[in-house]
Amino acid sequence: MGLFKGVRELAKLTKDAQKLQREQRQQAGYEPGMRGAMKQMGGLVSEAGAQVKHLADQSGERPRILAEGIEGEGVILGHGTPVRGAAMFNLDIDLEVHLPGRPPYRVSNMYMVSSSAIIRQGTKLPLRVDRDDPAKIAIDWDKAASPPKHGEIRPA
Repeated sequence: MGLFKGVRELAKLTKDAQKLQREQRQQAGYEPGMRGAMKQMGGLVSEAGAQVKHLADQSGERPRILAEGIEGEGVILGHGTPVRGAAMFNLDIDLEVHLPGRPPYRVSNMYMVSSSAIIRQGTKLPLRVDRDDPAKIAIDWDKAASPPKHGEIRPA
């Protein structure tokens, strides 16, 4: 008797979850059914395209900023969740930026990060800042600290 009761409760939970999902779609402005699902998918694709364009714009400017930008240092205040298993990944990083002769400021951007980079709160990163737009920052990963390679011995 207990098994059938568990199955009924599971079926009710599944039905409730589907109802909640439909309500959330409607609150977001999507129609029910396949038409709404297609519109939602189109919205997600558009959003992803905008994010890719933003990253491409940033990465296209990175070499210029590294060559011409103001040299400084960024301290990681917070970050998103790194992707496991990827050699490079996009990561939201909240930085406190320190430039010579200027007061420190905070900026949060998405950066391409190498899996070998040390990413944790308090890590100091060498960076360069666009002279005309202090929100445009290029982290100099070649100069950033990295953990020892497998079998490498370093002083503590």
